[in-house]
Amino acid sequence: MSVVHLNFDTETLGLYERSVVTTLACCAFTLEDNVSYDELVASGFFTKFKVDEQIKVYHRETTASTIQFWKEQSEEARRRSILPSENDV
Repeated sequence: MSVVHLNFDTETLGLYERSVVTTLACCAFTLEDNVSYDELVASGFFTKFKVDEQIKVYHRETTASTIQFWKEQSEEARRRSILPSENDV
């Protein structure tokens, strides 16, 4: 019998429990299955959250060092993880 494992990953704009969460990804897998990275990604779940809403409505916080980290990342990484889009929830 194969055991199903779940891998969760979040991105944030801070270092503390009240930090803005920008993305959540989850992927189910078994160690016995021999699937490619692309297959894992295709079968996974990914969502991006509204940063402004978290700050204004829920009073979540950011950390200056984390904001600086994101400024140093590629445009593609920022687009996928932190820049606003019409699909944010």
